[in-house]
Amino acid sequence: MTESVLAGSAVHVQWHGEIAAWRILSDHDAMRHQSVLEFPVTWRPWTGDLTSVLGMGQTRKREGARERWWLMVGELPSPDAVVAPMVGHGQLPEVCVIEGRLWACEWSGQPSTAEVTVDGKLAYVNEFGTRGYRRTELSDRPLGKRSDWR
Repeated sequence: MTESVLAGSAVHVQWHGEIAAWRILSDHDAMRHQSVLEFPVTWRPWTGDLTSVLGMGQTRKREGARERWWLMVGELPSPDAVVAPMVGHGQLPEVCVIEGRLWACEWSGQPSTAEVTVDGKLAYVNEFGTRGYRRTELSDRPLGKRSDWR
């Protein structure tokens, strides 16, 4: 099993190569369970579908202050696929690739819209906010102006 811990949100992204599956855990949940396999969070089978993406918010208390982090984790259709997330008005979060099968990114701040392209195809759009998320899967549509896909 391979694990990557995102530095800002402290979310654990885990890849289990033997069963070709993945999951994400909060730092709190990961610390409560010594055995990686005993935690009851279900492993998600890896499909290689570029629209298989999870988006979520995570609050982390650090140095007495509460920070709000937003993150996305998704599947790569191939190890050499190019992932390009864009948040809000052009912020480009750094992408972490795990075993050539998964990608993850995170950013802090106010809720905003996030878009992800994989190999030039729009794969995911999420309007992160305090009242939940609006997710749209758009992998079959070509990349274009926002008005082209809303």
